[in-house]
Amino acid sequence: MVNTVTRAWRALPLAATVATLVPAAGAGSLGAGIAEGNRVRSVSLTGGLPLVENLPCPVGCTAALVLQTRIAYWWMPYDAVPGRQLWDFGVVPALRMRATLSGGSALVFAAGVGGHYLTRESIGNERRFGSHLQFGEFLEVGVAEALHGADVLLRLEHLSNGATAVPNNGVTFFGLEVRVPLGAR
Repeated sequence: MVNTVTRAWRALPLAATVATLVPAAGAGSLGAGIAEGNRVRSVSLTGGLPLVENLPCPVGCTAALVLQTRIAYWWMPYDAVPGRQLWDFGVVPALRMRATLSGGSALVFAAGVGGHYLTRESIGNERRFGSHLQFGEFLEVGVAEALHGADVLLRLEHLSNGATAVPNNGVTFFGLEVRVPLGAR
């Protein structure tokens, strides 16, 4: 059983890569982001694949369950030590909501919890993750169609191994993401 789970987690980078690129073929979304936290910076590419659309929501609101995939490059710009960079591949189911306000503008909110695979178990000398496999959760809030039809979002994200390994030095990022919806809204 353990070997099966380990193999499944090791397939996460390929799954994240494929799923991030698939939305380009049709519905969903593509995004790009920058973030920083705990002396670590990241740039990312995010894909969103709709799983369940038109979830129950109050009047003036739309909600959907999406599979958010993410490929991120992390680096430590402040320390001149070996191993200052890594790649993060994540697959996170998320609830995405959009609320239309008076005047026609709309707010966007998203939250999710899922799995990540890091290409290294540490970054620099300070951030030791204890495992390649990490859990991640995020919150996003922003304005829909704020930049030439793209959503602009503030993002708070935390990754750690969930106390499944020692050490457990997670990372909490605060960032900005621009997301372009593909297909009809």
